[in-house]
Amino acid sequence: SGKVVVKAFINANGQVERIRIVESKPPGLYDQVVREAVMQTQFEPATYEGQPVAMWADLPYEFRL
Repeated sequence: SGKVVVKAFINANGQVERIRIVESKPPGLYDQVVREAVMQTQFEPATYEGQPVAMWADLPYEFRL
């Protein structure tokens, strides 16, 4: 089992531009899998006053065997 928490910068189009690993247990084991999954995901962008905006989001991933 394991856990990876990433901070992802999601632009106003819902695409991930940057990823930063915040937590990884056990260290490094699932990091690459999570990076690839997050980079391929199309998100619904955040909105402010009805307009899409870019923002950082914390995304936790847990793995259980």
